[in-house]
Amino acid sequence: MIKTITTREAVSDCLIDIIDEKKPSHIVLGRCLKEHNDWTKQERAFVSRVCNGTVERLITLDYILGTLSKTKVARMKPVIRAVLRMSLYQLLFMGAIPESAICNEAVKIAKKRGFQGLSGFVNGVLRSAARKKEELLDFSEQKDMLERLSIEFSTPVWLIEQFIADYGEETAEGILKSQYESIPVTLRMNEAKCTKRELMESLEQANVKTEAGAYCENAFYLIEYDNLEQIPAFKNGWITVQDESSMMVGLAAGVTKDSVVMDLCAAPGGKTLHLADRMLKSAHLEEAETKDKKVTGFVEARDISEYKISLIRENLERCRYSNVSLKVFDAALYDESMQEKADIVIADLPCSGTGVIGKKPDIKYNISKDQQDELCQLQKTILRQAVRYIKPGGILIYSTCTLNKKENDKNRDFIINELQLIQESLLPYLPDKLLTHEDIKKTAKEGYIQLIPGIHKTDGFYVSRFRKKG
Repeated sequence: MIKTITTREAVSDCLIDIIDEKKPSHIVLGRCLKEHNDWTKQERAFVSRVCNGTVERLITLDYILGTLSKTKVARMKPVIRAVLRMSLYQLLFMGAIPESAICNEAVKIAKKRGFQGLSGFVNGVLRSAARKKEELLDFSEQKDMLERLSIEFSTPVWLIEQFIADYGEETAEGILKSQYESIPVTLRMNEAKCTKRELMESLEQANVKTEAGAYCENAFYLIEYDNLEQIPAFKNGWITVQDESSMMVGLAAGVTKDSVVMDLCAAPGGKTLHLADRMLKSAHLEEAETKDKKVTGFVEARDISEYKISLIRENLERCRYSNVSLKVFDAALYDESMQEKADIVIADLPCSGTGVIGKKPDIKYNISKDQQDELCQLQKTILRQAVRYIKPGGILIYSTCTLNKKENDKNRDFIINELQLIQESLLPYLPDKLLTHEDIKKTAKEGYIQLIPGIHKTDGFYVSRFRKKG
């Protein structure tokens, strides 16, 4: 395949889509890498690093650009703005790349994209940045603590204030720093599909290096690999990409081979597949005693659109589970046909996503307090419907990938006080390694956990377990 654009041009195009058009960063970057499957491993890594890094450091980069250019960043041409942002990121945060190469490539893109007249401006700004690198990253002159933290960690002031109000200054700063820590891809072994030995042998043959996860026995970090989709164990459905925080939902549910489970907002399907796998594993464990491993339970995975259901279907077809059904349905509406039919309802609901900004950095720029409040109302609406699907004595698992206590603890209070469900301990379900954290052990006993980046080796995630009165 003939390469029509360079890797740096591709990054600039991605940045325009992500920052100016507000398209989700993981979708834009994923599509880019898929379209350019002729790129080498190094080229793919470069594009991912520069694209994600530029978005992560956006406030920082724009502040610095404001000190280097008389033209305000907001008034720059989109292509020029994207080129300057990504080039400045390379200059300041990727020391292995020669400064001359960064400046020259930026000028080439400006000319190639029809901005010959601005090529001198691009060159001047970047050459100036190269001369002042150390002083550009010194923000000590910012006397206001919140402004300094906002510029240094590229996070809106209001969100920093929320982190401090919810968790205190020390933990809040740890959350901010965690955005820039290296986050390996986490895999979950599908235990009903293979043994750990079979998986490790398969990965070794494919020259894939892994490390054990932090908490779960079947979790692994991908350390060295090329293209995930080409790894035989992935194509065979032996592994699924899922953070360990998200795995806690499947564990907390406590499914058996006979469980009827509704997963209300299931896309892209990681939790659905985990539940299906644990159901099959439960049947296998019973086989030695009963000689009957027939699975009578199932997971009905729902989401609001055919597109979202297609994401689940893609993973389902790869992993080949027969105990999952799919349905397009808006979780905010009521489905009378499922009245008190479910043993377990999984309500992993739409949220502000502040627990995963290390992986999806554009979230912190696109969410607002008002949107958080709107999401809280949507969560309550869905929860009112969810409780109606649960059999008397059945289980509700409520979870989010946000750190916002209003979406988490306040909704836990709502479930207990208004929906009249009973909080149940999570201690019997969580891995021992996670329970070595005293903060987790304490709240797990009460029925909920809040995983926090910078403290726990996971995304930020909230999980709680409730039982409906019989």
